[in-house]
Amino acid sequence: SLDLVARREDGDAQIAQDSVQRADGGINIRNVAYLRTYKVTFTNRSDSTETVETVERRPGGWTVVTSSVPAERLAPDAIRFRVVVPARGESVLTYRLRVPTN
Repeated sequence: SLDLVARREDGDAQIAQDSVQRADGGINIRNVAYLRTYKVTFTNRSDSTETVETVERRPGGWTVVTSSVPAERLAPDAIRFRVVVPARGESVLTYRLRVPTN
């Protein structure tokens, strides 16, 4: 059996538009992005506390909007989360990404 188990769930997704109002009252849309939420539940069945490293890789100019654990930028296309999972317990990582559509 495995002592450490991770279960990832895709959460809600929304479309975000950055826009500005012109002097004539019209609106210019500058860019469009998806806001996507993820949840990863780590279960530790061992008798010792463990630290799990989770890496998210995506092409493009995406950013982390929020996260329950600090995100560390590894490269332009990768971030890492380090999650401490207690012995015989579980920890939950949640994070929200802003992913440009263009």
